[in-house]
Amino acid sequence: MKAAFRGLASRSDRGFYIQTSGAYIIGEEVGGLKPSDRVWSDISDIESITNMPSDRYHSYTDQLVREASTGVNVAIVAPTVVYGLSPSIGRRIPITIQDSIKSAKQLSMGFTMSQGRNILGYVHVEDLAEIYVGLLVDVVQGAGSNAQLWGPQAYYFANGEEHSFAEYMDALVENMKDRGAIATDVVKRVEPDKVVSELEIVKKIAAIHAFGANVRCRSDRAAKLLGWVPKGPGLIETLPEIVDLSL
Repeated sequence: MKAAFRGLASRSDRGFYIQTSGAYIIGEEVGGLKPSDRVWSDISDIESITNMPSDRYHSYTDQLVREASTGVNVAIVAPTVVYGLSPSIGRRIPITIQDSIKSAKQLSMGFTMSQGRNILGYVHVEDLAEIYVGLLVDVVQGAGSNAQLWGPQAYYFANGEEHSFAEYMDALVENMKDRGAIATDVVKRVEPDKVVSELEIVKKIAAIHAFGANVRCRSDRAAKLLGWVPKGPGLIETLPEIVDLSL
């Protein structure tokens, strides 16, 4: 990253850099026990977001981007859980959704961390792409670009909707059962303070993907500056196609 920043800063015309971060920077790990009332804004809470401790997930690399803003036009895009089928030729199924399907299949049942009452944000992959498109449209303006879109506080949450993890898992196991991938719609509670050998893989994946955390935020900056409005189908609506392709 630092080499890229040095190269961009050495240009005769000011360069642009867009960093993909993640909304888990504001995550509250509760082991699935309870929802949170706090919903973060990338405008009104920007001072708190940009001053997170360096050991906070995503914080170190985010800070590197902000430090480069003296010589480069920078922006940070921080999606919540990405869902939906991507039209790309690479990874078409977002990894978080794919890993939860894989884990449920291995367990032959659904799972939640504790009661799964935690609330996560979700954004359709094509809605997420529209934020990048909006920024890139400005990039081609070069020196005529909109300075409000860039800089140390140019932080864009990408979030379209919210569900408790239990709501998501109930819908997922229903689709998996209908397709014969699992025989039951039972959802197993994984208690964070217990070690159960058959569920260790779930705990590891949950730690990576924040399955037990609250991650609640609003995409205020993208809405205000880019006119961004999520238009893609909802999470639950996309599951049948995603499950079909994942099995």
